[in-house]
Amino acid sequence: RQGDWPRLLHVLEASVAEADPATALGPLLRAAEISERHLGDAERALALHQRILEATGDFEPSLQARLRLLQRLGRFTELAEAYATAAATAATGADRAAYLLRRAEIQELVLDDPEAALATHRELCEIDVKQPLAAHGLGRLALQQQDWETVVVALKYELRGLRGARAADVLHQLGEVMERELDQADAAIDHYRRALDAAPEHPLAAASLEGLLVELERAAELAAFYRAELERTEDPVRRGELAARIGRAEADQGDRRAAIATLTPVAEQGVLSARRELERLLTLERRWPELATRLERQAAESEVDAERVRALTRLGALQEQEL
Repeated sequence: RQGDWPRLLHVLEASVAEADPATALGPLLRAAEISERHLGDAERALALHQRILEATGDFEPSLQARLRLLQRLGRFTELAEAYATAAATAATGADRAAYLLRRAEIQELVLDDPEAALATHRELCEIDVKQPLAAHGLGRLALQQQDWETVVVALKYELRGLRGARAADVLHQLGEVMERELDQADAAIDHYRRALDAAPEHPLAAASLEGLLVELERAAELAAFYRAELERTEDPVRRGELAARIGRAEADQGDRRAAIATLTPVAEQGVLSARRELERLLTLERRWPELATRLERQAAESEVDAERVRALTRLGALQEQEL
């Protein structure tokens, strides 16, 4: 009642000096409260709460007080470890995740220890609680350090629970990292295909898959990819272009006859790339009469002067040299 806080603190500390903290929680908590709130002695309050925690391990009021007091005192290395202790004794996954997220922030932003923060983010991602910030943080730190294996881990954590276009975006990113940074072409192809399974109209995944298959000269897989794309689209222009690409892929596999059969109806629809490829294949196969007939038709039907002149010139050379 008299507000004699130093004397009251002395009495409380004397009463528990030799006592087991587990059986003297009340006086110890009161002493810690007086030290912090009335005497402004954060160090003393911290020592009292530490004594309680050494006896109890996870007494929640003292655990929270220790975090608060270490923050106030600017003892951030100890604070990071205190958050790890709090996470280890947390009652729920959500609480553990919150403690670890705060620890990672301190390690990265205050202690300037990105490697430690990276390890904490990885631990955070392993908790069975949706923590998109953890996956993003892990990926961001790994990207800064160009730790591509960990970037892959982060993206896989981020992928958990995603569907449709959002899943396709992450799968495409995984494919890009594996292709460009880890030199894992087969894994990249697999992830591009999974992205298209999740979102068949995903343009980036389709372009990446096609580009990689072309680069690797995998004609059979490329033809299969084009056929799958052909089934997906109803756009006549796109269908014509895809059919032309299927023909080129078949030719690259050495099956010129199949390629000619694929390209012929597409060329007749006026797809320029198909016409050019068909002419090339008919030349390689030395099917001169068929090539001549096709050039005559192109010259007669083309509404573009340059195309008509090209067809007539090619036809004249063919008649002179081969026919």
